[in-house]
Amino acid sequence: MIFFAQEHIGNKQMIKRAQAHFPELYQSRLKAKASPKHSLVARFLVSQLAKQHFSLSDFFPESDSENRPLPRKNVLFWSASYSGDTIFAAISQKPIGIDVENIRPRSETLLSWFSPEEYKEAPSWKIFYQLWTKKEAVLKRFGSGVDEMSLIQKISDNQYGFQGKICTTKSVFLAENLIFSFAV
Repeated sequence: MIFFAQEHIGNKQMIKRAQAHFPELYQSRLKAKASPKHSLVARFLVSQLAKQHFSLSDFFPESDSENRPLPRKNVLFWSASYSGDTIFAAISQKPIGIDVENIRPRSETLLSWFSPEEYKEAPSWKIFYQLWTKKEAVLKRFGSGVDEMSLIQKISDNQYGFQGKICTTKSVFLAENLIFSFAV
């Protein structure tokens, strides 16, 4: 089973709850992140999912030096993503990757991350972000970074290959300008 949570960074109560939940030392490690409040709330969502669905009241999501989520004892996996004010978190007993993006025009150079075939499949920013979030979720699922996006092979609309392994993806348009994808 996969469990998801969503939050809005504008929820000041959620930020206060996250700050009260984690010890200061844990929070201080997050201050070096690009968006420390987003990271804190995302990890709080993960810890709440662990408590609610796996009875783990002491789950503090950890990541390595490259910000890749570390599983708990190789039996509990987590992933988090945020874009703008939207934060998503997921927890599962199998490796998972998630990505959320606000759909908006960006530099055409982003299209260079795709193969010529994929480029043709993305005639709009909406379709571009559907493909982008699926591929980023695949990378997160396998613990890799966006610099390896060109190594992902699309097998079908919902299956992607990476380094000889195949995973399944799913996308959901949550609003006209917001997409969420996950890979398992």
